[in-house]
Amino acid sequence: IGWDNLFHVQFTIPQYNYRLGYFFNEKQDWGIELNFDHTKYVVAQGYLGIVQGRIGNRGVDSAVVINNNSLRYQLNNGANWFLINLVKKFNIISTKDHKFTITSLVKAGVGPVVPHVDNTIFGQSNDPHFQLGGWDTGLEGTIRFTFFQYAYLEYCNKVDFADYWGLGIYQGTAAQYFGAYEMILNFGITFHLHPIAGTNTAL
Repeated sequence: IGWDNLFHVQFTIPQYNYRLGYFFNEKQDWGIELNFDHTKYVVAQGYLGIVQGRIGNRGVDSAVVINNNSLRYQLNNGANWFLINLVKKFNIISTKDHKFTITSLVKAGVGPVVPHVDNTIFGQSNDPHFQLGGWDTGLEGTIRFTFFQYAYLEYCNKVDFADYWGLGIYQGTAAQYFGAYEMILNFGITFHLHPIAGTNTAL
């Protein structure tokens, strides 16, 4: 049974996240991380939108109903945020043998966005494609439960601001920016590069 079948609202839709990181020292106080979120962005249908500018040789300044005939705009195969994060770790509690620990992590970083651009404007479609399309910055707070020094489960809260430009549309480009809030559940494995001496040594 799928996760989404357990609830009335689909939580994943599907969306996924990857984290790959490294701590610099034995105490694991500071680290660096490559952070990727496969998020989605879709313009809702059935609303009024203000169109200003020119369509062909005709000037336009009017309200238009957003539908598949006027505008279908989505980053549905991914708004795709990459971040290079600086990570700070705080130890909360641990058993004496360190086979169970609770830690918190604070992450902050910047990076590129690589959206999949798919849209139709007044019946004219673009060629759907992935592209380098701007930048984003994010801040994440995490609580991590580590079992037997290697496997962990973590719950994250994250805010991200993404600024897109040069996105391909029919005979032109589009720009936009937006902020987002995420709740993330991650499963992971820690690889220790040195013998464990009371503390872990890697993300």
